[in-house]
Parts: sequence; C-alpha cells; structure tokens
Amino acid sequence: MRRIISLLTLALTATTVCADDAARRQAIFNETLREVDTGGHVLVFCNTDELFQNAMTRIKALTSAVLTATPANTNATQAEAMWDNVDGFLRNIGLYAVRGVAFSSVPRADGLHTARFFLHRTPATGTLWRVTGGAPRTLQGVRLLPRDTVLASVQNIDLAAAWQLARDGVRQIGGAAALAAMDAGLEATRTNLGINVQALMGALGDEALLAVQLSSASNIMVTTGGRLQVYPRPAVLIAFALRDAAVVRAQFAALAQRGLLRPLEPMDGAPVYATPMLPAQNTSFPLAPVFVVRDDFLLFATLPDVAAAAQAAMRTGEGLSTTPEFRKAFAELPRQAINGLVYMHPKFSQTLQDFQLRTISAAQPEEVGLAMTRSLSNWVQTNQVAAVRIIKPNGIALQAVTGIGGREMLASLAVAPVGLMAAIAVPSFMNARTKSVQNACYNNLRLIDAAQDQYALDHANAAPHSLTDLVGTNAYIKDTPVCKSGGTYTLGSRGQPARCSVHGPVPRAPARTKHAAPTTE
Repeated sequence: MRRIISLLTLALTATTVCADDAARRQAIFNETLREVDTGGHVLVFCNTDELFQNAMTRIKALTSAVLTATPANTNATQAEAMWDNVDGFLRNIGLYAVRGVAFSSVPRADGLHTARFFLHRTPATGTLWRVTGGAPRTLQGVRLLPRDTVLASVQNIDLAAAWQLARDGVRQIGGAAALAAMDAGLEATRTNLGINVQALMGALGDEALLAVQLSSASNIMVTTGGRLQVYPRPAVLIAFALRDAAVVRAQFAALAQRGLLRPLEPMDGAPVYATPMLPAQNTSFPLAPVFVVRDDFLLFATLPDVAAAAQAAMRTGEGLSTTPEFRKAFAELPRQAINGLVYMHPKFSQTLQDFQLRTISAAQPEEVGLAMTRSLSNWVQTNQVAAVRIIKPNGIALQAVTGIGGREMLASLAVAPVGLMAAIAVPSFMNARTKSVQNACYNNLRLIDAAQDQYALDHANAAPHSLTDLVGTNAYIKDTPVCKSGGTYTLGSRGQPARCSVHGPVPRAPARTKHAAPTTE
C-alpha cells in the first residue's frame, strides 16, 4: 500500500511539474508573440527557457570528458572550476533570464518591410540588463549627427555599468589574482601615460554614438586591380555621453602636457585636441583625428570638419534628424521614448556594394569584370534601414523598416554556404583548368622545338620556313598542334624557341645557384 501511495504521489507530482512547464512555455509564447506581427511573410519563435543553462552544462561535460581522457592531463579539475565560474558569472549578470525570442517581417505597399524582434526575459536586476539602458527616452546623441551621415547607431548604454561588468567578469572568472593583474595594468597606464582609466570610465554617461559620413563636397580615389575609382570621402564620428566633463577635461589636459595630444583652437568653447600623428591628406582615406570635450559629450572624429559639423548640428538643430530622408525613414517608428536608434541611408549600402563589386570584378579580365559587375548589381539590392530599440518590463523590443524582407534574409542565409563554397571552388577549378590548357600548349611548343632541331639536322642546319614544313604523315609532327586557348604558333628564328600568341614560349627553368665548396683554413 505504501508503495502504491508513493507511486501515485510521484505521478501526481510529475503531472503537476509537466503542467507547470507547459503553462510557463505557453505564457512565454503568448507574451513574446504579442510584441511581433503574426500576419506577414515571416514569423519565427524560439523558446530559449533554460537553453543557456543546458548549453553550459554540455560544454562543461564535453570539456571534462576530453581532458579526463587525455593521458597525463592534470587540468580537468581546473577546467571544471573555470566553467563553474563562467556559469556563475552568466547567472549573476542575468543572461539566464532570457526565455524566448521572436522575429516577424511584413511587406509594405511602398516596397519596404516592417520587421519586429523581441527578446523576452523575466524581470531581472543583473548587470547585463542595466548595461542595455534604463527607461526609454529621447536620445540626445541624435542631435550630434551631421547632415551627410549615412550610417548611424545611437544607443542608450550605461557605460559605467559596462565597465563594472567587465571587472566583475575578470574577478568571477579569473579570480582575485586576475583582477589584481588588471588593476596593476591600469596603475601602470596611469603612471606611464597619465591616463586614469578608472576615473575616465566612471565619468562616462549612458549614451554611445557611432556614425559614418560620406561627403557630398569632396571625393577620394581608390585603385582596385589597377583601375582608378572615385568615391565620396568617408569619415567616422564616435561620441560618448559624459557624467563628469571636468574629470575628462583634466585627463586630456594631462595627456597634452605629456605630449600625447596637441591642443587646438576650441570649438564652440569646447577644448579640442589632435593626435600627434601628421594629417594624412594625400592618402586614399584622409585622417586627421581630433577629440572634442563638450560638457555633455566626448567626441572623436577622423577629420576636424566632421567634428565641427557635429558641433554645428547640436547648436543649430539642423543635423541629420531634420533631413527629409531621415524623417521619412522614421515616419512610422517612435522617436521620443526609445533606448536605441540605427539608421542606414541607401547611399551607404550602394557605395559599399559598388566598392565590393568593383573589387571583385577588377580581379578579372575587363570584359569578364564588367559582365560580373552587371550581374551582381542586379542580384544585390540597395538597402536602407531605420530601427529603434525599446526596453520593456518583460524584455527588449526592436522595430525596423528595411528594404530587405524576412524571406530575403532567410534566403540569403540559406544560399550563403553554397555561395561560400562556390567562391572557394570555382576560382580553384578555373585556375586548374587554365593551368591544364597552358601546360598542354607548352607540350605542343616543346614538340615544335624538337621538330625544328631535327629539321635543321636533316637540312644542313637550315631552318624551316613555316609550321607546315614540320607537319605531315611522314614529317616530324604527324598532326598540326592546336592551342586550346585559340593561340597561333610561330616558329622561332635560328636558335630561338617557338612561341604561342597566347601563352608565349615555354618558360625556362630558373638557373641554379652554384654554391662555393666549403674551405678550411
């Protein structure tokens, strides 16, 4: 009777657990799908509940099995301890709170696509989620973007929390000794260079910006495969929000005193510093990097005029966000209460694709290169992207309007391995075939050279007038040699080898270097 009661208890417990698991999975599914579009071309959902924990368990087991099976290996215990530390670190920062992800794509009437992505998580207080940002708000970094920006990412990221996350990772995974070594390196940097990394990271705020500009006023010339190409001049702008600008200004002033930075004239009252390197204006990609320490942002630009344009955009309010292209791209997306923004103008993708296609085609003969460029241009479409990131109580949502739909993305992923294999195999096959045809031609030339020598022996050292003197049923060569590349053969003058109009003469073997015999004294 006790056994029966125990079995019934276990069965009821298992049923309850299974029911709870099923209910939890269904809740995750329902919450996640509410954040995406269920009617469209693509809808993908993945339940990641305990996925990371299970993956870590398998990695630990595999590592332990391999090390244990290795003869004379004494690192199995240390490896298990390390993976335990990694597991604890990931758990502490909140990664295991992720429960599910979903992606959807819906075509629009204007030819673009609305894409949504949602990462569902349980409410967590781990450092990872503090790094990703706080309450949605208006991003101030957008106002720094110059009008000629073609690629931009402005993100609400707690940079000080990110620095603390890195330190926690070193301590929890590597131990106290690893953290002490890290601190020793930071102290050496402060002593030798005057840079207090800890103070700088603590002075950073909660926004980061990365942008690329393509100038509409100046161009660069790039040589690819011996051909000169003209492109708009590129530049890069990076910015970090500041909590304490005074600390950053003090650090940059100390670097200038040590000669590591060169002070320039202030921009709108903000200190400006240049790197000691000479401006490389004559190179394909001009560089004259500068730092601008504003009250609210630290700017880094590859060219001074880009930093000046960013300052002007913030001062006048006439930056990228006021252009018609930007407003149209974000017309149906939120702009006021967000945690991140990504923008790509079609000009950026078009320029990048054009450079890639021209680089590929430049490696081919001109006619083949032009044909490849036309074909690939029809296949690779220009893309634009406008996306925002929003932190919600139960996860992180991404909304985007893009020129590439979900089906095209999946098709690209499916074709990518085949394309990669083709990119590797086809050139190798073509090279092998070309080499084979070339070697066959060289064999014909060797046959012709041998026939010329025999003809000279038989005709008192006289040379044949043409190839027909050597070919015939009872002559030196039975059938007329043919070059598979369409070349024509020309007999060499006295003492000279025959030539092919495509492959030339048979290459001579490199002369051997004579080494002097060793001597003794």
